[in-house]
Amino acid sequence: MPKIPFKTFAFVIFTSGIGFSLVGAILPDFSAQFGLSNAEASKIPLTYFLGDMCGLLAVGFALGRPRLALLGTLAVAAPSALWVALAPSYSDWLLIPFFALGAVAGIAITLPSMIVGRVFRGESARMMSLMFGFFAAGVMIAPLGFGGLRALGLHYPAAYLIFAGLGAAAFLFALLVKAPEPDLGPGLMPRAVVALWNSDRKTLLVVSLMNALYVGSESVPNAWIPKYLNDSFPGGSEVRSVALLSLFWAGMTAGRFLAAAALKRGVSAHGMLVALLVLAAGALALAPWMGARLSVEALFASSGLFFSGVFPLIIAHTERVEAEHSGTLFVIVMAAGMLGASAVSPVVGWLAEAVGFQWGMMAAPAQALLALAMIPLLGKEGKSDLSGKGH
Repeated sequence: MPKIPFKTFAFVIFTSGIGFSLVGAILPDFSAQFGLSNAEASKIPLTYFLGDMCGLLAVGFALGRPRLALLGTLAVAAPSALWVALAPSYSDWLLIPFFALGAVAGIAITLPSMIVGRVFRGESARMMSLMFGFFAAGVMIAPLGFGGLRALGLHYPAAYLIFAGLGAAAFLFALLVKAPEPDLGPGLMPRAVVALWNSDRKTLLVVSLMNALYVGSESVPNAWIPKYLNDSFPGGSEVRSVALLSLFWAGMTAGRFLAAAALKRGVSAHGMLVALLVLAAGALALAPWMGARLSVEALFASSGLFFSGVFPLIIAHTERVEAEHSGTLFVIVMAAGMLGASAVSPVVGWLAEAVGFQWGMMAAPAQALLALAMIPLLGKEGKSDLSGKGH
């Protein structure tokens, strides 16, 4: 069996997790530094998630040279983070490094996970769960780390200077180790996409749209919780607002283990999906309308727990197609999720400006309910796997 540079892959995914949640963590501070409205601020998560989607699509055409693709991607991380950190003023040009960092995340999370999954076929569930434990650590640590910087009187440039260092280290580690390059399938080559469309059209459409709705819903609290709390409860602690984002992701991570244990005991996957989406939609619908900050925080934090099992239960359906099509479907479904995340961000910003921030945050439960309505289209329940990548 080929030797996997597990520590390097884990560090790459950990760094990508930091970048993923750092966007939402710095948004209030970034907006305040440059005097951005909510509509203007929405361009940041929109661009980041759009970059993530494009990165995932690029992966589909780079499966034949995964190491070269990973190195080329990681080489972009540090310069992009430095651009964000050192920019003296805001203009739309500053969206370019956020797009690049999103693309880095999409590729740097997906390629190592696909390599590990292909090499460790017999124990991919255990290995993938372990790998994405590092992603979970990254998304939880980033908001807390930025909160610590704010407590010291530092601003978002300090966070991106640190992230530039992590990105440079990830590139050097990946450069200095040898990684196996297993056959990862045809990816998004036209013949593979056509074959998937001809054989599993319904699965492709339903699972892709459902994941777009789910990731779009999840991305609203991920990108907007700190900004919403700062705007809705002026005079409160910015560190507290950012720390809540870590609680959201902590609930998400803990819930994955609880959901996996419940499925192992025979709980219906479709039944769990219904329950989790109903609870998440309920928490997200109530949170913006509560008057007490503690109630708002409790509901937002609990939505992470309720969302926990949704993504793995959706992504498990990519394994229902023939083996030669599963990689192609996986990339398309993941890219659809990032398309959903990028599309909802300007909606939140526009509604926040036009009719109030509460209505902007309602984009999250609306999409969760639409995903819920699609569950009957998934067809007959099959064996589920909770080992997939977590957002």
